[in-house]
Amino acid sequence: MDEKDQTEIYDLYESVGWIAYTKNPDRLWQAFANSQYMTEKNKQGEIVALIR
Repeated sequence: MDEKDQTEIYDLYESVGWIAYTKNPDRLWQAFANSQYMTEKNKQGEIVALIR
């Protein structure tokens, strides 16, 4: 996951109020790294939804 994806995911989580996940970004990225599957929906080049 590159820095752009991390920024977009962080912003997405913040936008829906999931601040428990954004308080510790390292833990959030570790959770993504440990996910067996992830898909995302992009709109105009930005992540607007994801499933993991």
